[in-house]
Amino acid sequence: MRRGVVVGSGIGLFLGASLTAAMPLLPKLLPSSTTTWAIPALGAITGGIIAILKPRLDAYSAELNQRIANDLQRSEQAEEALAWAAGSREKLPVIEDVKNLALLGVHPAIPADEQGSSVGSGQPKYIERDIDQAIIRSLRDAKSSGGLVLIVGPAASGKTRTAYETLLAEIPGWKILAPSTGSDLTQAVESDAIPSETVVWLDDIDRYLESSPLVARAIRRAILDPDRAIIFQGTIWPEKYNELSSESTSSPVPSSFIEAPGEYPSPLHVGNFAQAVPDRGASGQIRDILRLAHIHDLPQQCSDAELARAVIVSHEDARVAEALRQSPCRDITRTLAAAPLLLRKLANPDNLLGRSVLSAAVHVRRAGHPKVIPELLLASLAEALYLTPAERADADGDWLGLAIRWASTPVCGAVAALKPYARRVGVVEGFEVSDILVEWSRKCGPQTDPYPEGFWQLLIDGAQPESCVNIGVQACKAEFPELAVAAWMKAADANEPAAMYNLANQAQQGGDEDGFLRWHGRACSLGYMESAADLGYHFAEAGKPELARGWYEQAAQAGNTRAIYNLGLLLSESGDKNGAAACYAKGVDAGDVGSMVNLAFIYHEDERVDESLELWERAAQAGSKTAMANLGLSEKDRGNISASRAWYLKAADLGAVSAMIGLGNLEMECRNHVAAISWYKKAIIAGEHRAHNNLGLLYERRGMVAEAELCLSAGAEANDERAMANLGHFYYRRGEIERSRLWLEKSQERGSPLGQLFLAVVLMEQGETATPVSWLDKALRESDETTVAGMVLALGTTGRVDVVFERFERMFPLRRGTRRKKRDAQAFFLMSFLAFHPVGAVLLTEWVKTAERRESSIPAILGACFMLGSLGNPEALRHCAKRAAAESDRDWVIVFSLQLIQLEYDKVLDGVANWCLTHDLVEAANWIVEVQSKERDPDKAR
Repeated sequence: MRRGVVVGSGIGLFLGASLTAAMPLLPKLLPSSTTTWAIPALGAITGGIIAILKPRLDAYSAELNQRIANDLQRSEQAEEALAWAAGSREKLPVIEDVKNLALLGVHPAIPADEQGSSVGSGQPKYIERDIDQAIIRSLRDAKSSGGLVLIVGPAASGKTRTAYETLLAEIPGWKILAPSTGSDLTQAVESDAIPSETVVWLDDIDRYLESSPLVARAIRRAILDPDRAIIFQGTIWPEKYNELSSESTSSPVPSSFIEAPGEYPSPLHVGNFAQAVPDRGASGQIRDILRLAHIHDLPQQCSDAELARAVIVSHEDARVAEALRQSPCRDITRTLAAAPLLLRKLANPDNLLGRSVLSAAVHVRRAGHPKVIPELLLASLAEALYLTPAERADADGDWLGLAIRWASTPVCGAVAALKPYARRVGVVEGFEVSDILVEWSRKCGPQTDPYPEGFWQLLIDGAQPESCVNIGVQACKAEFPELAVAAWMKAADANEPAAMYNLANQAQQGGDEDGFLRWHGRACSLGYMESAADLGYHFAEAGKPELARGWYEQAAQAGNTRAIYNLGLLLSESGDKNGAAACYAKGVDAGDVGSMVNLAFIYHEDERVDESLELWERAAQAGSKTAMANLGLSEKDRGNISASRAWYLKAADLGAVSAMIGLGNLEMECRNHVAAISWYKKAIIAGEHRAHNNLGLLYERRGMVAEAELCLSAGAEANDERAMANLGHFYYRRGEIERSRLWLEKSQERGSPLGQLFLAVVLMEQGETATPVSWLDKALRESDETTVAGMVLALGTTGRVDVVFERFERMFPLRRGTRRKKRDAQAFFLMSFLAFHPVGAVLLTEWVKTAERRESSIPAILGACFMLGSLGNPEALRHCAKRAAAESDRDWVIVFSLQLIQLEYDKVLDGVANWCLTHDLVEAANWIVEVQSKERDPDKAR
């Protein structure tokens, strides 16, 4: 049976190589029932397993040692992090045990009457808000796996109190953690110091998110931690939410319309599974984390239902009754927080010295200074900028003390515009100004409440270096870049790495590459790995992958998830698929959504469908619109139209243009043309010019020729090469050959396989065959499967199947060498085309009949026989079986007999057996009968 072994090995080599490159063609070229013949080829992949195991085990050993070291470091950090979190080394407090709500940022309330007498202690009785039940449902949904619940509302709208009361209603026994700064929060997450069933309290969440790029990733990591349920409960002003959640016009948009190699070019833009794009920095992370949140909007004014509940509560709480009496405009919460009185104190002061201090405090906070403002800073600003010369002349030596006492005097009850702040008894560190006044100033803007001339420079001179980082950010937003640089320079001189990071990016915007590299280098030397990640991104974009890889690896080793993710992209682009997958896996462990999307993409390519879907679903739950669009496409491919539509809709709602086009394609296939047109138009409005192409083709299908021409022209003018190709074909069908060739040549020049295909058809019908044939030959030499497919289709369409057959025939006998597998794949594709084409099938059958059975051609002969037989043409198999019988070649008789049986050509095989008997080939006939007997009796076959 030696020849049988050779035959089996040949089939494995040929089909293993062929199917690897040509698998995308099988669904289009073969009926589903015929693809089963390739199953034996799968055994060829097992040879590499042993070679893979050892390096993976070595890598795992190294990773295990690193994990042990990391665990030791985290255990040390965890004790320290819990100490600041709880205020001592004791356990975190429980929500229902928190009594002083002022510690959580809840405003103090007015007294019961104008004389200042109070009723009861603490906060007024709570008035249930209309959104409470929705917030409670969000908390309930997040209890098992964690989440972010965000209440958006203006100052003194009651959002902080509402946030606490809903927690008290749903999860009173959970622990609560209120980190002071973004770095505190990041440290707690990175050191795994936050236990399960903990609420992380983030009042004014924007001050955490804007403090460092690490905060958003830390929140995401904690939310996606499968082993702990951590809920982040936050509040934010509407204008800050809109600012942080808005898309940047310069943000990269992933291309989801890449043609799959080896497929016939499609006239439509169809969505392939997309990868996430490089992570450029913090702004995208902040937007993503806000998309992940359960958002609840709390209006300033109470609704009718809330007013009715307030009336009921007012019978039990005199402060609520007083607020109702003073609130003709439904501003009950603002009245409870004494907002009108605070604003009156600032707008109509009865103490000009106090007004100067209070105005300075409001502007200092608006300019990005932390909540606690040092007395010396207030004094220098008030004296220099807010007092007139006459007021300075009239002021005595204790003017500052008098001014602060006036500003700190409560407007009613315990509500004051300015409050002293101290962590130790008798040691005042500074003052906090009411955020009601700060919000009012921000809404007024520089036109109504301008900063005095010289304010920024004096603020920078007087502020602490660590405060200058955020002051610089606000100066930059106020369009004072020179002052922003001054603020960051002061902070950088005090070794604040975040300031160096900002200076580097400011230098890059100004075209100063040396400054960009210098400042990022200094930040890296202080361990600020966001700078290392930025340097990696910079060099990757500059086409210097080795430099990029070095910086990414430095940041990745420090646990920077952005660097881990971007390193995966870099390795993927260089062809290191295994290295990319390893990076993405680390990113997934750290909760990075982009890593989930791209690792799922790799799994999908490797046909690990269940694993890819699981990761895409995790990423979609974390708010990834790319993952949602991929799930939409996946469900569509599996025939689950309703599930596909649902995922596409979610992605489209988040602005994913690929999902809009996917919905258009889905509705078009379902013949819902009106809906399809609507989605294509939405994609166009969203800036996706490639939707013009699909809309034009749909219009043409509906007979709306003028509209089709307009749409295809719009896409072509926007440099969409597929629209150019379809527009050229549109004019070709109308007989406008010159206009047709113009657009087809433009499309072909831009590298469009579809344009090249249409142009080849036009050229050959005009007798210019040489150019398309040269394209085919070049594509075969360069193993360009997509161009090969297009040119073969063009040749078949114009009746030049003989050219395709000549190229197929030249491939045998195949020479040994490195290109063997690629040539096998090309031969398989050409064979597939010939088998499907009526003339090609005749030529292929004759080739099988005359081909010599050499080692290099045996797999092709078997493949051609099986493919022709699968398509209802058993002539080649019949001939080969007779030829083998005539040559008394038992192995070949058995092989072709088995193929005829598998394809259910029993009568044909009976005919071959009878032919053997009539030609005195009794032994061959017995071989056939033996095969038939074993196939009909499974026990004998075994």
